[in-house]
Formats: sequence, C-alpha cells, structure tokens
Amino acid sequence: MVTAASAPARPRAGVRLLGMLLPPGIRRRQRDEWAADLAELGPAERRRYLFWAAWTLPALWVAAGRRGLVPPAPATTVERGPATTVARVLLLALAWPAGSWVLAVPVRLLFHRQLDWLDQPVTIPVQAMFVLGAYSMITGAVGLLLAAGLSLVAVGATQRGRTPRYRGLVILGGLVAVLASIPLAPHAVPYRPGALAFAYPLAAVAAVLFATLSRGPRARLRVALVVAALFVAAVWLAQRSPTGQDLNMLFID
Repeated sequence: MVTAASAPARPRAGVRLLGMLLPPGIRRRQRDEWAADLAELGPAERRRYLFWAAWTLPALWVAAGRRGLVPPAPATTVERGPATTVARVLLLALAWPAGSWVLAVPVRLLFHRQLDWLDQPVTIPVQAMFVLGAYSMITGAVGLLLAAGLSLVAVGATQRGRTPRYRGLVILGGLVAVLASIPLAPHAVPYRPGALAFAYPLAAVAAVLFATLSRGPRARLRVALVVAALFVAAVWLAQRSPTGQDLNMLFID
C-alpha cells in the first residue's frame, strides 16, 4: 500500500501544503489519496496533478460541509484577531492591483470600443480606482506600499467586532504607509532591475506561507488569500512579457 511517507519529497511537500487548506475531517484521507496517486506518476504529471488538486479545494470543502465534516465556527473572537486583519489586508493589497491591471490595461486597451460606457462622468471614481490599482501593480515596491496603506485604511474602517482603538491604529498605520509612498513616487519606475522589481511575487509567496501556517483566519479566507497570491503571480508574469510591457507603456502614455 502506498502512503504519504513513500511519496517523493517534493510531491509530499505539495500534498502537505494542500492538506493544510482542507477541513480536519477529510484532511488525512485526502492527503493519502493524493500521495498514492502521485507515487504512480512521473515528474511532469505530478506538477499537473497538484495544480488540479488545488483547483478542487473549494469543491472538497463543499462536499465536506454536506457530510458534516467541517467544524463549526468558534464562538470566540479568534477569527477577528490580528491574524484575520493581516489576511484581509494582504488579500486586498494583492487582489486589487492585480485585478485593476487586468481591467485597466489589457481589457480596457484591447476592447476600448466595447467599453465606451466607462467614459461616462458617473464612472470616474471607478476608473480612478482601477487606474490607481494598475499603476500600483506596474510600479512594483512603491506601488505595493501604496496598495498596502490603502488596504489598511479600508480594512480598519470596515472591520467589525473590534474596538475603536484597534481600528484607529490600523487606519493610522495605513495612512503612514500611504504618506511614506508619496516621496518615493518619483522612484517608481516600471521594470527597475533589482529586488524592488520582485515586490509583488515576494508578497505573493509571503501570503501563501501566511495562509498555510496561520490558524487565526477562517479557512475560506486563507483559501482566498492563496488564490489571490496565484493570481498576482500570473499577472506579474503577464505584464513582464513583451506584449504586457507594450500594453503597460501604452497605458502609461
């Protein structure tokens, strides 16, 4: 019988990572099933298998819930603790710039005639939000600092179940980050070489690690954070392709 212990090292790590995102009631059995399947596949097939296994996580949660294997939400305020605040800030700081870039750069530039309704005055605030998010995605570290600051302000203003002092400190931290990004704006050059160019993929890796290791946020928030991190990584690669760079320059001009 093939078990998780006999699976190759890298697939075993992938199975362990995916298993952490499952409810406890089905975690062990599902990990053993994945490990048994991976032990019979080659290296290339294992990577594809892990990708599709990750894709089935939401369906597995639904199935576990129908069978009563998902534990009820705790009655305490652990879910609303600092770890949940961090998860929400990371989720917004990653998903907003990446989604804005997709809508404001390739979609807006390639389908301009079909999106003439966006030019109406009533949509100017929406446009400004997407444009600011797209600039944040394009400009790397400085843009990420701005996105994180605005995300802190938004989460602090909307998070319920916290004291006014806690929410005020979160908002204050966001304002400090936004103000700190202003003098750095002239240095926000797209495609600058060095570590600053990798701010978003590094943040995506940090988000995946946080979602995997943290026990404070609810599972669906951690799953959403992993999805957002993968989305950011895909957008970062797309915008650094030759076509993506041409679209970025056209957008900036």
